[in-house]
Amino acid sequence: MSPSKKNALIFFLAAFMFLGAAFFVSGASPVFAEGPTDLGDITHGNLTQWNYFTRGFGVNDYSAVAQPGTIVQRITAIFFGFLGIIAVVMVMYSGFLWLTAGGEEDKTKKATTLLFQSVIGLVIILASWVLVYYVLAQLTRAVLK
Repeated sequence: MSPSKKNALIFFLAAFMFLGAAFFVSGASPVFAEGPTDLGDITHGNLTQWNYFTRGFGVNDYSAVAQPGTIVQRITAIFFGFLGIIAVVMVMYSGFLWLTAGGEEDKTKKATTLLFQSVIGLVIILASWVLVYYVLAQLTRAVLK
């Protein structure tokens, strides 16, 4: 492996780790000086990180089974979120390839092709997310009527 490819690989691994760390840190539960106020039922003790996380899925220790539509919507949101992250990383990688092409025509062509394919992939991901969200909303509305 050439030094430039090795440096590019190290750069993208570091960027991926940084983005992954930012993703997980942003999912942390909030901390209040007074303790939990509107985050849950105080009579059952403090709200744990797991309860805070699973409450978004419609499931917690104090409730029965969540609505299936809610669970499916949350799972598809997470799935499309990961696909979006992959598409954005691909766009960043193709931009990096383009910047480091150094005027070589074959490298520039490879980078622009990858950029074009990444943008098309991002458009397909967004369109499929809109379609799935619409279908799930219509199914939920039909079931609740």
